[in-house]
Amino acid sequence: MIACPTSGCERVQHSAFAELHSVPLPALGLGLYLALAYLLIRPGVWYRTAEAAVAFGGAAFSVYLIGVQMFTLNAFCVWCLVSDCTLIAVAAFAFARLFFGSRVAQQSGAAALAARRGPKRRQ
Repeated sequence: MIACPTSGCERVQHSAFAELHSVPLPALGLGLYLALAYLLIRPGVWYRTAEAAVAFGGAAFSVYLIGVQMFTLNAFCVWCLVSDCTLIAVAAFAFARLFFGSRVAQQSGAAALAARRGPKRRQ
């Protein structure tokens, strides 16, 4: 177990919210980050859409877990908060990549097509 600078980590990690169907949340988080890394390196709009959906689901669950720490447990785990905030940032990045990445791809595709045609000639 990683050392925690506050006493809240122990309280959070030993609570009923530390597992989901007897699977520790850190293991689920690791699986989520690995899935996001895989989706990140894959090209194509389908993978960008899947990445945004997975990241949004993870970020929504992170917001829920922050609420549990704040309102139910009245204790905060620094490492959990770092992971939650990181996942929220990854979700924002994934949505930006989805919406702006497709525009960049379209623009670069149009530029590549124009380059293949060659320069326009004046008549």
